[in-house]
Amino acid sequence: MALQVKQKKQQGAALLIVIMITAIMSVIMTLMLHQSRLDMKLSALVKHRALAEVALHSSQSTFIYKMMSTPLHLVGPNYVLNGVDFETLVPDFKGAVASYENVNLSVQDLSGLVSLFPFDEKSFNRLLIENGYNSEQLLVFHDRLQDWQDADSLTRIEGKEQGDYQEYPFFPSNRQLQTVQELAYIIEPDVYRAISPWLILYGHGHINGQYAPKPLYSAAGINTKNSEEYNSFSTGEGGYSYPTGGYLVTLSFEDKGVSLHKQFLLMRGADTFQPFFVANEKIF
Repeated sequence: MALQVKQKKQQGAALLIVIMITAIMSVIMTLMLHQSRLDMKLSALVKHRALAEVALHSSQSTFIYKMMSTPLHLVGPNYVLNGVDFETLVPDFKGAVASYENVNLSVQDLSGLVSLFPFDEKSFNRLLIENGYNSEQLLVFHDRLQDWQDADSLTRIEGKEQGDYQEYPFFPSNRQLQTVQELAYIIEPDVYRAISPWLILYGHGHINGQYAPKPLYSAAGINTKNSEEYNSFSTGEGGYSYPTGGYLVTLSFEDKGVSLHKQFLLMRGADTFQPFFVANEKIF
């Protein structure tokens, strides 16, 4: 009798061990299955990201070829050239978006943006005023901008020199601006985010009204009631204004949960064997 009881207890213990092992194995299998699904999703995202980069690179190459091998880069998409037909690719050089191959494409002539070198102070001030700046804030900005770039350590009335940027003890750089992003340390974050898309480091010193995007009409001094004249004519002499040969190009790809953008400067070569140059490429 005692032996039977002992055997039953052993069997019960063995059964519990088997149940515990089965439960543990089930948990492990469930975790492995979940991890496999995550790995599959990650692999799919990596694949789609790679395909998106290939699509952007391919579209960039074909766009540059069509842009630089036709009169488009010389006369723009709105110019009527008798006897010569060419693909315009985009509706204008003011940043309008067009579908190109399997991406979205926009081209902005650099003369339509606010340049930092030469400094288009008038348009820049208008841009700041549109974003809430008053005369006192403009003075503060210009003092800080000059202190940021001059070589001395003398602080202007509303300026800042080394030691005044508490979180950045090595600022200011005391040299000419190297990137547009440096303004983020001088201007309030929300204002910088609002104006940075319309700034270019090296431009033309003034806005060409014909190539100014609509958000810059006020900064360019364009009367919105008469803005249609800027679609095909310059502000100065009433004639057609040719593109400058410097373009900010943006390509966008969206498919299967992947959104990828590529931006670069396309510069026409002058007095060189190379017909064009590509600079400041970035993917975001």
